[in-house]
Amino acid sequence: MASGKVIVPATMPQKKKKSTIPSHLQLSPCAWKYAKVLLDPFNEAAGACLPSFPSIPSKKIKAFSVGTMTSNTASGVGYVVINPGKGVSNTGAWGIATTVTTFSATTIQTSSASAGCLAFASNSPLSSTTFGSQSGSAKLVSCGIRIRYIGPLLYQSGTVNCILSQNHGDLNNQPLTNVQSWPNTNRVPVGREWVNVTFRPQDPSDYDVYLPGSSTTAINDGTGTTACLALVIAGCSTTNPCTFEYEAYGHYEAFGTNVPDVTPGESDPFGAAAVQNILSSMTK
Repeated sequence: MASGKVIVPATMPQKKKKSTIPSHLQLSPCAWKYAKVLLDPFNEAAGACLPSFPSIPSKKIKAFSVGTMTSNTASGVGYVVINPGKGVSNTGAWGIATTVTTFSATTIQTSSASAGCLAFASNSPLSSTTFGSQSGSAKLVSCGIRIRYIGPLLYQSGTVNCILSQNHGDLNNQPLTNVQSWPNTNRVPVGREWVNVTFRPQDPSDYDVYLPGSSTTAINDGTGTTACLALVIAGCSTTNPCTFEYEAYGHYEAFGTNVPDVTPGESDPFGAAAVQNILSSMTK
């Protein structure tokens, strides 16, 4: 007689668990928020801080930018690339996206000088005057970009390559075909669900202060961060290019002579280390 229990064969596919922070982990409020925005910079609220030493009073900012992008008619590729640190200012170019189907570049460009590639800025409340003459600086807490297909279902095709460059190396002039084959590149079929790539600290310098720069075209004019985050589309139809919506979100701390509304910071190096250990144990 059946016992009423459902026997699940070992070969049956199991539902993948969502990456979360263990509930038993004891973290300071700053480290807890830091962990949450590293996992999800898109939906978590503003107010996160970097729990590094020393703690400095700062303005906590969540900035974003939205727009549309396209693949080209030459090879069916396209991309959106950002310098994570540049979003703290609304003046400088934060990222660049391919917005015209006739763009001809075969490499990732961090300047909008390439035909069909346009720079975009964030909606941060701070401008370049805040950071001019080294009167202000920032810390990057978290950042991410995501895209989803918004064109006709009939023309939906291709793959999205999610790229965070190794050691946060500069993606400028990297061939679009090369980055698709990197071992750490995640590949997802083009679809109507969001596909994202998020920033992950890889070096002690990722916790340092930096100057965001103010160029309205080049996204690599700052000091301390590089254009290291990208979503590259490949395999779209050359007859009917794919159209996407993109969103970029960033969380920052800003401080300096001209930075208003600062609140206390919090130093928790052990909490920051615990967060990194947890995140490194999570599978992509």
